[in-house]
Amino acid sequence: TDPDESPLPLYREVDDSEAWLPDRHKNGHVPGPLPLSIRTAMRSFVLTRAARMARGETRAHNSMLIHVTRFTSVQDAVRLQVADELELLKSRIKFGDGNGPSVRGELKELWDRDFAPTTAAMPADDQPPLLWSQIEPLLTSAVDPIVVKTINGTAKDALDYFEQRASGLNVIAIGGDKLSRGLTLDGLSVSYYLRASKAFDTLLQMGRWFGYRPGYEDLCRLWTSDRLWNAYRQVSVANEELIGEFEEMASRHLTPSEYGLKVQNSVEGMLVTAANKMRAGTGLRVGFAGAISETTVLLADAVTAKSNLGVVDRFVVELSGNYGSTEDSNKNIVWHGVPGDMIADRFFAPFITADSAYKVNAQTIARYVRDRLQHGELTDWTVALMSNPGSPTTIGGHPIELTTRRLLDDNGAVDTLRTTGVYRIRRILSPSDETIDFSSAEMSELLEASREAYRKDPGRRRSEPKIPSGPVIRHARPAERGLLLIYPLTPPAQDDREAAAKLGKNLTDEPLVGFAVSFPASPDAPAMDYVVNQRFLDELFGVGDDDDEE
Repeated sequence: TDPDESPLPLYREVDDSEAWLPDRHKNGHVPGPLPLSIRTAMRSFVLTRAARMARGETRAHNSMLIHVTRFTSVQDAVRLQVADELELLKSRIKFGDGNGPSVRGELKELWDRDFAPTTAAMPADDQPPLLWSQIEPLLTSAVDPIVVKTINGTAKDALDYFEQRASGLNVIAIGGDKLSRGLTLDGLSVSYYLRASKAFDTLLQMGRWFGYRPGYEDLCRLWTSDRLWNAYRQVSVANEELIGEFEEMASRHLTPSEYGLKVQNSVEGMLVTAANKMRAGTGLRVGFAGAISETTVLLADAVTAKSNLGVVDRFVVELSGNYGSTEDSNKNIVWHGVPGDMIADRFFAPFITADSAYKVNAQTIARYVRDRLQHGELTDWTVALMSNPGSPTTIGGHPIELTTRRLLDDNGAVDTLRTTGVYRIRRILSPSDETIDFSSAEMSELLEASREAYRKDPGRRRSEPKIPSGPVIRHARPAERGLLLIYPLTPPAQDDREAAAKLGKNLTDEPLVGFAVSFPASPDAPAMDYVVNQRFLDELFGVGDDDDEE
């Protein structure tokens, strides 16, 4: 969730599953041949068990999860395929391959290519590096006890870790809703997961790989699609925001009914829960009060990017002509006392945001600002044109340096940019930027309030906050004062532009522009409605694919 940090290097992309199990398959579907990705994941599981044995964990439970369908008939078909592949793998490891390609050679190549560098990239506290010479002698004893079990409402198989606590249970578990409703897979190390959902709650219920893996975290692997990887990133952002809300509520000694908790409702097509559970017919609602809204999906096609750059350029010229500007210590250009109607009409109304970014929709934000102006709120804005060390440019007559925000670190983001012109990033906001309109004395008070919340309940945080937390900042912000941060970003890389051109997509070579808006809390601010039709809801959530049906 931090733009300056990279996730643990444990994700492996699945991009070859469509011919095997299409995303929208039906009950009774006959799977095609096992894709290479799942066969590689199974080999990863064997290597993981051998590595744990080499580290002395000879009696530990070891589990691999395969969660690719909700239909029990399809699960049974997958089980037969996986069991056949496992038996072949066992036979090849035990007895060799004759004159054919050596499976031990394949495993060594996977170890050298994947496991050794991953362990080297991880903290070494409890994860001593291992050599292939320590792994190969253990392959037969590692693979031999592994069994395949189907875990669903009709299967007779059961995972009885207690009965096998002496020797350890080594299982490849295939299932659906039973696996997504709280069943613990002890020693889970390899997850192969393709179960699509567009609701936060369902995704969190189905994510079995969260947890502590002392001594073998570097051996864990999550095999999933690029789309689901990004969906879990969005869930994490919403979850972090909600945790911040809890901390702010506790620091103010308020109850949920007094505070009005909210969950970030929608980011690039994700909602908190399915429409039928929210009792929403054809309306989607987004609230802004006390929230941060930031663009993480930018339109990089040349026409749209040029239009948005022009909006910002004209807006900055108008600001400088009417309100003057100051340059802060970080070389950001800052304007104070900007009226709310200018923010709504001159910046947000003409700005084009991605259709999929429901909460960060410029026109909806404009409507919200106009609504609050009628109630005496958001009348006085601070606007900052952000500058970070990078390529120099000029915006509205002001020399600044472009901010760099890398594409999401997965192949899907690159493909999406080149084929559709959508530039996806993790965050555009650096957390400290949200305090740009507070004085040093106010900053000290905000930091102390954030630390007080931490001392009362550290939660999952490892140390006291070094900067004020977002919810504390926004609840300290006067209702009249909004903050608009404008980020001119480096354009797409030349190789991306050239690759896109070959696909018929013209990407901009000028700066991209994104924004972040810090909204003050407001006790009576309305949520803004989107009116959608049933087809939209069907596409968003999936037709007839409610996770409670089975």
